[in-house]
Amino acid sequence: MTNSPGPKIWQCFAGGLVSGGLSLLLLQLTFAIAHRFAHQPLSTHNMTVVRITIALRTLVVGTSALGLTVFGLVSLGLFGLGVQLLGQRWGLFPKANPD
Repeated sequence: MTNSPGPKIWQCFAGGLVSGGLSLLLLQLTFAIAHRFAHQPLSTHNMTVVRITIALRTLVVGTSALGLTVFGLVSLGLFGLGVQLLGQRWGLFPKANPD
């Protein structure tokens, strides 16, 4: 197995910023979608259509919230890795042995 160089500190923080930015954009999108759905009444009284519409609205908001959560957690993980690498460089944290 070849030794590949590990991630660099700037890569961790840059990736965390990009992921955090996407997370904030998805947060705004999720709020906008939820606000639009909450203030747009259904134009039918057919219960089958109402139930399908509710299910689709829940699916759309849930998918957006899932993307928000994934990008947010990735951002936190990348920032944490960057802090760990910075601490190892400064001698605050011990380096792990590959053995």
